[in-house]
Amino acid sequence: MEKKREIKQNLSRFSQWARAFVIALMWLGACGYCFFYTGKTLFQLADCAAASVGLTALLRAFDRSGRTVGLAQLLFVCLWLTCALSYQFKLQIAQGWPGYWIYCFYFDSLLTQGTVWLCSTLVVTIWRLFDRRSDPTRFFRLSGAAFVLFYVFLLIYSFYLVRMKSGGSYPLNFSVSTTVQMYLAEIRANPYEMWMMIFGNLFYFTPLGYIFFVALRRRKPLFRFLVILLFAPVAFFLLEYSQYVFQIGYCEIDDMLMNAFGFWFGAALAPLSDWLAARVTKQRVTHFWGK
Repeated sequence: MEKKREIKQNLSRFSQWARAFVIALMWLGACGYCFFYTGKTLFQLADCAAASVGLTALLRAFDRSGRTVGLAQLLFVCLWLTCALSYQFKLQIAQGWPGYWIYCFYFDSLLTQGTVWLCSTLVVTIWRLFDRRSDPTRFFRLSGAAFVLFYVFLLIYSFYLVRMKSGGSYPLNFSVSTTVQMYLAEIRANPYEMWMMIFGNLFYFTPLGYIFFVALRRRKPLFRFLVILLFAPVAFFLLEYSQYVFQIGYCEIDDMLMNAFGFWFGAALAPLSDWLAARVTKQRVTHFWGK
């Protein structure tokens, strides 16, 4: 009897992994298809959003806890990173190992990967709000692990891998008026690139702000407020200035400001999301980082 129960549990576990793996491959296929439409951001976002919502809803029908969805997200990120690194390995061989990362995909390709995580997470989060029997603790753990893995790669890619010394000089730019004039001219000449840069700088550190608030949630409100308020300008000034010191990028006032505002926005989202969850669920859900 014990052996039969063990066999049944193993089969159930294998079935869950198999479903998650198939869904992860389908998500990867949708993102791979979008890869060939670089520059068509609306198409990329709509395609990945539709696939994520549809496939997540399908998985939820088989697993009320959402663990399969979280597992699929984690597998998807691992598969995507494997494909990206394999493609880079192929380029390195073809170009005789130049000694630096070969630029092979633009940031909107990364945006599609984030869309998959975001949309599928939203589906399960909404489900949690309205389904009293749902216990998605394991989903949030797996989904959180998937996001951290993706986010760490995104930061390393953006601030190290694609920032190679060009042999030229990267000056300092602390002039707000000059920056605004440059933005207005560039938006007219190349709107896609500029809007990618604007929204990228603005929301790049929003997740970090959210994480900071959660990490400091047990501290006194005044202490938490001061740490979050002061961390952003100091950290992002040092980040930008380091690009000037090591000559791997531009040190500009607009990047500092938008990174800081994005960080503060993320920190503000944490209590706002908890307040909204408590209102919708009549206090049944008090915060998103635990039961």
